[in-house]
Amino acid sequence: MRLSIVISTFTLTLLAAAGVVPTHASGTTIRPLPQNDATSNTTTLSPRFWDDDYPDDAEWATYANKGGALVCGLKGSDLVAGHQMNDQRNPPSAASIWNGNLRQEMHDWYWRDTNPSAHGCEFDTFWHFPNTMRSLGLSAKPREAGGDNVCYKTGHWDPNRQGPDGNRLPIILQWYDHGGKQYQVGLKLHV
Repeated sequence: MRLSIVISTFTLTLLAAAGVVPTHASGTTIRPLPQNDATSNTTTLSPRFWDDDYPDDAEWATYANKGGALVCGLKGSDLVAGHQMNDQRNPPSAASIWNGNLRQEMHDWYWRDTNPSAHGCEFDTFWHFPNTMRSLGLSAKPREAGGDNVCYKTGHWDPNRQGPDGNRLPIILQWYDHGGKQYQVGLKLHV
């Protein structure tokens, strides 16, 4: 129950941050108060900090539709979500097109396994959500500390790559080739 409240609160926070305000229980859409209108002699009760605090009708429609599509996609079937995403499969689907463990694809794009830090696998002391883990019946501790969790970490670099001097090659100096194009690890495409 508490996890669903957290998820609902998080979803509403995301919708609010995206400029989407949920529909009131009565069915009416909650809109922010309009800007001061010189012709109506009305004043809003909310404080004004910037001239562009409130969206115009076009912006409101754009973000309300975006939020509505998000809610529809989350509550709808896989087919409905696939249609919304303009998936070209028949029938459309929101399911990932990727299958398997993708290890070869990750290696081709220069993602490498690295050693996770010991504290990064501590869901109770480092990530601070032991109650969530406990509520789900899961251990919050790594296997090394008597728990069940085995942590993995991947990085967009090779921690074992050596330079001409035999020392570890810094990330900024690591490049790789994919499909005939040169890429610098962790950075944008360089041709």
